[in-house]
Amino acid sequence: MFAHRTFPTTLVMLGASAVLGACGGGGHGSGGTPWAIIDNAALRGVESGKLELSLHVQAHGRNGGDFDLRLSGPFQGLRDEGPLQLDLDAEAHGSLAGTRVDVEGGLELLPDAAYVEHEGTAYELDPTTLGFVGSKLDDAQREGGVEAGGGSLAGCREVLEGLELSALFANPFDEGAVTTDGVRTTQIGSEIDLRRGVDAAMSAIEAPVCRPELAALGALASQSERADLKRAIEENVKLSRIVAFVDPDGLVRQLGVQMTSYPNERPAGPWKVEIELGVKLTDIDREQSMSPPPHSKPLSMLLTKLGVNPTEYLDRLGGEGEGATVREMLEQLFRATGPRAGGEA
Repeated sequence: MFAHRTFPTTLVMLGASAVLGACGGGGHGSGGTPWAIIDNAALRGVESGKLELSLHVQAHGRNGGDFDLRLSGPFQGLRDEGPLQLDLDAEAHGSLAGTRVDVEGGLELLPDAAYVEHEGTAYELDPTTLGFVGSKLDDAQREGGVEAGGGSLAGCREVLEGLELSALFANPFDEGAVTTDGVRTTQIGSEIDLRRGVDAAMSAIEAPVCRPELAALGALASQSERADLKRAIEENVKLSRIVAFVDPDGLVRQLGVQMTSYPNERPAGPWKVEIELGVKLTDIDREQSMSPPPHSKPLSMLLTKLGVNPTEYLDRLGGEGEGATVREMLEQLFRATGPRAGGEA
């Protein structure tokens, strides 16, 4: 089951990094051979836009499932010194490992407020707690910079932007012109060069400048875990394909990935896992309008309803006990909402 659990997360990270890092060719243009088009699609960030992300996972066999995840909404402040703003809606439906999942919600981040939507109700993270969490993350970032050689969100983003999109393409070919968000793009398809792609991703993960941020997110695996992941991908993935939609300025406006793996841990888990990931950007570098919901309740009401203790995590963020990670918080929330949302399949 190792490959089944890990591949979707890996694809989301790679796809979001490639497009939200947002491939910009610096004016080189997208004319020329398929290799030239991909080589010129250097990873460069965009300031604002609307994100559409979809993930479909179908696992055949024991502990299998059929699962869809969709994430969409506007974002702004991705590259400047101001605060990141976003208003994302999320929905997940299907089943995973025998458990039914039906969840709809949302997340909105504004310069001085944050909201979570659950079952049609908006819940606000109070300004005091929001400021406290932000200050603790800033402290962790500064401490990580001293210990790990200058960690920062900007520094880590520069590492991700330095990744070459071409590392994922084994044999790119031109699939013709396609209009995306009103812009003419060239569709470049290819098999995925798994070894080069995984090596590039691992290099970014292991970069000292990225370690504090990944650790805070709970996404920093050990060296042995990363080696296991790399081996699992190379051994289990038998079919893979990537397609990028590149505009005349070298910007990747849409990216799609398909993978089929045959996990070698049968009969404990699925014998076949099919994954489709799509990432699309629209309204690129246009001003995005985001405003707080007209009515909201304190987030503490939602946490109490779900049986989650926020004080425990605030204490741990404050240095009392072992440090909490964003991933741990999200996992506890998912466990709390999952049974209420659908129960066993």
